[in-house]
Amino acid sequence: ISEIEFRIGGGANNVSATFDAGLGFDRPNNVRVFDASDANNSIIYGTAPDVVNSTTYNFEIITQNECSPGTNEISLAGTITVIPEETIVHRGASGATTQIACVNQDITPIIFDVTGQDTYAKFVDPNAVPSGILLDFAPDQINGNGGVATIIGSPDSSNVAGDYTFEITTGGGVNTSQCTDQTTSITVRVKSLPTMVFSGADPTVMNQSVCEQTAITPIDFTLGGGANDVTFTSSPAGLGFDRANNVSVNGNSVQIFGTAPTVGVETTYTYSISTVNPNSCTPSVTLGGSITVYPPV
Repeated sequence: ISEIEFRIGGGANNVSATFDAGLGFDRPNNVRVFDASDANNSIIYGTAPDVVNSTTYNFEIITQNECSPGTNEISLAGTITVIPEETIVHRGASGATTQIACVNQDITPIIFDVTGQDTYAKFVDPNAVPSGILLDFAPDQINGNGGVATIIGSPDSSNVAGDYTFEITTGGGVNTSQCTDQTTSITVRVKSLPTMVFSGADPTVMNQSVCEQTAITPIDFTLGGGANDVTFTSSPAGLGFDRANNVSVNGNSVQIFGTAPTVGVETTYTYSISTVNPNSCTPSVTLGGSITVYPPV
């Protein structure tokens, strides 16, 4: 506490003191008489106890008359109000303070218990928070002692993929207590959704016709976002193309190639190619077309 000073004089040569229970103060340990800095000073000093809610303690200091003890004594009284320190504690059963989230995918809510008289919570720098991530604070309606802060939401498509580290603090409200603000950090790694577009010169090759045992015109695509691979399927059976032998992935460039099978009659095979995202971000992108194979005349 800030030291409380009293000046004694006249016939007073000592003081007695009483303190409310709970404060933990007493005369021998928390009252200094004839302070070295000023022989006439009596000082109340000490460290406030831990409290859950704002608590006011009364004290009284009384002179002791050297000449006639108990006669014409002077008493002075006051109060020491102790407010709880500010804390912000992560609930371990809630979402982790470091998470990976795809664009448009909800994070697991991250919950913090906040304490401190008239204490709130807010983002330290809202500009550091990925767009789409929000802070909801529910104050304690019973005693105004903090409340519950929950970080929720989903990163939207305006976010660039990467790590976003931001902080929340207990210094959030206009009536925040005088105690030291507490701060904790959260990291959300934003992963992009997969993209894939046709990138060849002539889009008609996505639906093409070839003679049997003739090479098809290669079909080119470009991957983007979080996509790093593709899957390939075709129908009906008989085209003979598969991912391992007829689809190349080189960086973000994808190409379907191969030689048309032998057919007894004109046959149209449909195919589809879908993105693969190592971060399981969905939805995947699927593109497709057809390859019509002619038998010899």
